[in-house]
Amino acid sequence: MLWMLIGLVAGLGVTLLVQFLNKHNIKLRWYEWLLVGAGLLLILFNVDTYINSLAELEPKAANLSLLFLGLPGLVLLVLGVRLGYSRKGGQPKTTSKAA
Repeated sequence: MLWMLIGLVAGLGVTLLVQFLNKHNIKLRWYEWLLVGAGLLLILFNVDTYINSLAELEPKAANLSLLFLGLPGLVLLVLGVRLGYSRKGGQPKTTSKAA
């Protein structure tokens, strides 16, 4: 049940990321997708480690996993998206018709 919920949340997150990238007309290169994928995998591994550490009554290990797995995952995820965003210039698509 837990992994089904994690899969739904991960799928929703990837969908929102792709919609954000399309809305802002951002094209990610292969290494940026690799950074985003590695960040998502670290975050998913962190969620599993955190929940299982709490289930084993090890709150200190759970909190340290947030620091040593969650933070690098978040940094990789943001770095991958930010590299593509900064290369493009960060200008969103406009839908207005110029005369």
